[in-house]
Amino acid sequence: MQANANLERAQKSKNQLQTTLENKHEKPFLRKLPRAKANVKGAQDTLKDAEKNYQRFEELFGKGVVTEKERDTMKLQHDIAHRGLLKANQC
Repeated sequence: MQANANLERAQKSKNQLQTTLENKHEKPFLRKLPRAKANVKGAQDTLKDAEKNYQRFEELFGKGVVTEKERDTMKLQHDIAHRGLLKANQC
């Protein structure tokens, strides 16, 4: 009987520790989730804007209105925004 009581106490203690460890790991993740989603949304918006700007400059370059350097700057901004979205999705 004493052995059974000791076993039950040990199992309860184990379950309590396991619950504590699970909560310790889950709660920080859950707190970070809204921020991560907001970061992805912001990166998506930035990329969308960069895509529009790059398309505009590509058209203007074709018409001789902007220089190659100006168009390349927009392409670079587009590429940076794309990498930003990839990074936001990894978090």
